[in-house]
Amino acid sequence: ELSNSDLEACKKFHIFYVPGKNLEVVPMVLTPIMKRPMDILLRYRHEVGIEGDALFVRSNNRPIKPNESIKLMTRKVSLLKPKDLTGNGLRHQAATFSKLHSDHPQYQDFLASALGHTLAVHKKHYDLPMGILQKIMVCPILNNIMKGKSTTCMKETTACTETTASRDATSSGLPVENLSGQSTSEVSDNSDDTSCSDTSFRPKCKRRRWSKEEEEIVLTHFSQQILDKQVPHRAEITTFLKDKSDVLKNRNTAQVYMYVRNHCNRKQLNVTPKVERYLKNS
Repeated sequence: ELSNSDLEACKKFHIFYVPGKNLEVVPMVLTPIMKRPMDILLRYRHEVGIEGDALFVRSNNRPIKPNESIKLMTRKVSLLKPKDLTGNGLRHQAATFSKLHSDHPQYQDFLASALGHTLAVHKKHYDLPMGILQKIMVCPILNNIMKGKSTTCMKETTACTETTASRDATSSGLPVENLSGQSTSEVSDNSDDTSCSDTSFRPKCKRRRWSKEEEEIVLTHFSQQILDKQVPHRAEITTFLKDKSDVLKNRNTAQVYMYVRNHCNRKQLNVTPKVERYLKNS
């Protein structure tokens, strides 16, 4: 949904496109102050003898280069550091500043296309590090707290920070954390969830030393599969845990799966000493 400021900007500002590189077009945005003199020039161009279909006609055959236009503007405007106002500097400003204020998931790809390069180049040269982003997002909130301000603006900033941080963390593969400090990847120590054995994202399980009674039950039940180097299915392990819940009450499916798999992956011996002993006993 568009906000009131977005709707107002769409009404006041004007945009047109000029041919760019890679068979693409470059958007040109005009403010109301910029559009007014251009409308006057276009309206009276025939009265001064300018004819033709082209809307923009110059008296010089030499094309206008963006860098030269920027240098001309820096000479006319008094700036503290005119050397910092360059084409790449403006591109970098647009790319990095939009990183903090864009909520659309495909906005960075759209911006990279508008700037004339690919998304890979955009992330390589114009992407802010995560540490700087976190400082920029959190420091204004801390400043307001230090000044004793408690307004709705802080709440909006907090919501925007959580949304941006979640999107950036998800794209970079990091665990998402909200401002309360609780991570979405945290897993309870007493949880029996099997997601800790997932190779794509593996949270840490609480480690416990296997007791002799636990080893005896697991190795006796899965000894033949370990001998054949066949890791049991998770459904079979789940059924086994339900039957032996009195002894293996502190174990979950992932822990039993990893324990059996480690015995199956032994390279030096086909059968581990423990399995061999339980095979003889069985």
